[in-house]
Parts: sequence; structure tokens; C-alpha cells
Amino acid sequence: DNIDNPDVKWETSEQLDLGFDLTLFSSLTFTFDYYNKETKDWLVQASIPDLAGANAPFINGGDITNKGMEFGLGYKTNFGNDWTFSVNGNLSYNKNEVTRIANAEGIIHGDTNLLFQGIDEINRVEVGQPIGYFYGLKTDGIFQNASEVAAGVQPNAQPGDVRFVDLNGDKKIDANDKTKIGDPNPDFTYGLNMDVSYKAFDFSVYTYGVSGSQNVFGIHDYSRAYNNYTTSVLNRWTTEGSSNSIPRVTYGTDANGNYTKFSDLYVQNADFFRIKSVTLGCDLKKLI
Repeated sequence: DNIDNPDVKWETSEQLDLGFDLTLFSSLTFTFDYYNKETKDWLVQASIPDLAGANAPFINGGDITNKGMEFGLGYKTNFGNDWTFSVNGNLSYNKNEVTRIANAEGIIHGDTNLLFQGIDEINRVEVGQPIGYFYGLKTDGIFQNASEVAAGVQPNAQPGDVRFVDLNGDKKIDANDKTKIGDPNPDFTYGLNMDVSYKAFDFSVYTYGVSGSQNVFGIHDYSRAYNNYTTSVLNRWTTEGSSNSIPRVTYGTDANGNYTKFSDLYVQNADFFRIKSVTLGCDLKKLI
């Protein structure tokens, strides 16, 4: 049921790596690496008219670049004959960018019929942008009263509704006002690991973190009024001044598009720092 493409080939990659390892005083180590990886002839499905009667063929439709730096710093020492201590930290920076898409628009559109929300396109791939960036409307708080609604450009709005930003200044809110509102790709990843040992016993902690990424908060289906909400809905707009971030809850038609228009209200900070593992061990052979 797919149109074939006899000219398709495997995507390829070219990577440049420059780096060094440094050891000082037999106990301090430092590593550095710079990389620039270009993935070429990325495999994507072409856009074809529905009247073709079959699924789209795969083509070599784009190029992507990942470039960045990685750092590592470590220290290890002994205290007497029984104690050993070491700590290692690492930090990585990566920039992801799409450099070519094989169509005139230079864009691969995301799904425009999302079943989990019933909303429009939320992400896309575009030349000059990171892969899969979030694409939607910007917001500027909540309409607090009828005067604010009258001064705006949203004819279906009521107090308690979301105020969307008219980016192109044409006095209406539509797809032309959508822009980049988030990036799922982190800027930095990092970790810190510690090991301590005493005679037959050892203790270690391994951690990991991410900074500079966002994700989409999409756990609620707003097309069904009685679906569960999170507790954040308790802080929704109810009267003037009650909230400037969470819109009112309505039953039935969402005339203003508070939830059916994808906006930065859905996008949240995805940074985290977690302890991956904590281990306490004992070498029984050393106890005998």
C-alpha cells in the first residue's frame, strides 16, 4: 500500500571530533571533546496528494546537523591504606539544527489531527530550527473583565478566556500568529558521580540532569468535559483577579479556543536532576 521509490538510499553521516585528555598530579583528570556531526539524506515520507490512493513513499528528504562540546572532570585519591574516594562530573552541550528539507516550503508539518486533544499542529520540522520544535500561539495572560475583551482582537472571548498574542498585527488570531514556543531538545546534559570505599565496603551515587528543554503537557482531553483534570484547575480563573495563567473551565463549545488552539499554555519546563542509583556493596572475599 506504499508507493515505492527505486532511488531511495540509506542516510549517511559525517562527523568531526577534536579533543584531548589531561591528567595532573596522578589524581586529577580533564577531558574535552568538540564534535560536528552532519546526517545527510535523512529518510522521510514525502507529501503527496490524497488522490494518489496509497501511502507516501520514503525519500532522502533532508539534512540535520548536531554540534557541541563535552567536558569531563575527575578526581581520585586514597586516605591511608583503607579509604578511597573519587568524584567525576560531566557536562555536554548540543545544538541541533535542520539544514535541508527537500520541498519548496522547507517544512515538514506535524500531525494536524491530534486525537489526544482535538487540537491543531503542535510541532514541525523546519530548516534553520531544531528538529521537532513546538509550534503554536503565544499567550499574554487571561482577560479579566469585559473592558479588556473589548480592547482585544478576539470577538468570541469572554472574561476568563486566554488572551492570545497577535504577532503579525492583523487584528485577528489565526495560524499566521503561530511561532516557535518551545524545544524538546535539551541544551545541556550533565552528571555527577561519587564513589567511596573503605576496606571491604563501597558506596556510590550516580546522578543525571537535563537543562534547556521543554515538553508538552497533554494529559487531559479537553474535548470531553468530564475527563479528569489535574489539581492545577483549582487555581483557574473564576472572578476578576483570581488567575492570570489558567483560564476558566467551560462546558461544551470552547468558543475562544482556550484549549483547542495550541499555545504556550501547553508547554512546560522539562529540566530535571535525578539520582539514577545509590549502591552499597561489600566484597565478602575481603572479610575472610
